[in-house]
Amino acid sequence: IIDATELNIQVPSALQKRSETYSTSKSHTTLNCLLGVDAKGEINLSISQLFEGPISDKQIVERSEFLEILGQKLIAG
Repeated sequence: IIDATELNIQVPSALQKRSETYSTSKSHTTLNCLLGVDAKGEINLSISQLFEGPISDKQIVERSEFLEILGQKLIAG
């Protein structure tokens, strides 16, 4: 199971960073990442890099290159 998750962060003091990390849907400054868990709820896939502010789950999957990495692991066996 993979899930894109949003982490609330402290409001940055720099105005530029504040605007880059603000999520209007959550009304907070956030960072987003992709993680994978197994059926037991244990994190078993590496967590992606953190992405700033408003970004969709689809964009996180694409920008993290998760599907390409998964494909390489499946081919390698």
